[in-house]
Amino acid sequence: LQQPENIIKGHKACGSKNYGGTWIEKKMHWALTKLGITFESQYPIKYGLDILSRPRYYFPDFALVDNKVLIECDGKQYHKNKKRDSLRQSRLEELGWQVLRFPEDAIKSNVMSCAYKVQSVLSVA
Repeated sequence: LQQPENIIKGHKACGSKNYGGTWIEKKMHWALTKLGITFESQYPIKYGLDILSRPRYYFPDFALVDNKVLIECDGKQYHKNKKRDSLRQSRLEELGWQVLRFPEDAIKSNVMSCAYKVQSVLSVA
């Protein structure tokens, strides 16, 4: 039951999470695809154990696995807790991932600019 794919299926069935379903994620998905950037949506990243010694996972919006780059689309409604987001980002960086965050306003005003920033990070890596 604690496998990442089962966690995602359960959340989708209960409607408790928006795994890849927010409008800014759909917009970013379109832009990355348009530039030919290969990614995985809601890629499970193990980061520790819970109190019952079961693995815990983060599910970033997009993962460019070969480059160890994560993309987070920060919607205003879901990212109000800056302290929690900061802790999550530092844990992911400790695991060797580079995290790129794009606020809702940036995606809304010019999604292609955000996608080009991702592309430029990939060209440097």
